[in-house]
Amino acid sequence: MPLVETKSGLKYRDIEVGQGPRPPKGFQITVNAVMMVPRPGGELITFVNSLERGFPIEFRIGTGSTIKGIDEGVSTMRLGGIRRLYIPGSLSFPNGVKATSPSAPTVPSGSPVVVDVQLAYISGLDMEDDDVE
Repeated sequence: MPLVETKSGLKYRDIEVGQGPRPPKGFQITVNAVMMVPRPGGELITFVNSLERGFPIEFRIGTGSTIKGIDEGVSTMRLGGIRRLYIPGSLSFPNGVKATSPSAPTVPSGSPVVVDVQLAYISGLDMEDDDVE
């Protein structure tokens, strides 16, 4: 899949395009995400992995309840899709992220991050009863 760059500077590449709807603004969504910070030399160090934690991440799309880069990058995904987001520092964590364990890195304020994200669920867009066979 081609690398796409938005006007804001966010870059992304779809790994798998979902077959479902896009999340409407304000809807609660559930994602699985692996968040990584690049180090000199290009190595990516994971600082959040919802799959290893055993529970996904939930937020309301388009409401500012997550960082700008994730909000923007997920807003154009389709349900079931998987995308890699290359988030510049201007759309990243304005206050940084403190290490949550001895093995997790600290993410400096305004640092670029890379996020692999899967749009797993959109609350309120369940199938209607008459659509179920």
